[in-house]
Amino acid sequence: MMTGRMRGQAFITFPNKEIAWQAFHLINGYKLHGKILVIEFGKNKKHSDLHAASLRSSATENTTKTSGS
Repeated sequence: MMTGRMRGQAFITFPNKEIAWQAFHLINGYKLHGKILVIEFGKNKKHSDLHAASLRSSATENTTKTSGS
């Protein structure tokens, strides 16, 4: 059955950014069946710059919180 998606890819939606970042940090680079998993955030054509800025801001906040600063 053809779905229009490339073989070997998965698309996952998380309930919020914090959980998405946790998954990113836990799974990116993990070796599964001899292949390294590469995690990327999806891009929205209209709002890609705004979304990327929001994720960077969220990552900075999460890093600050976890480092105790």
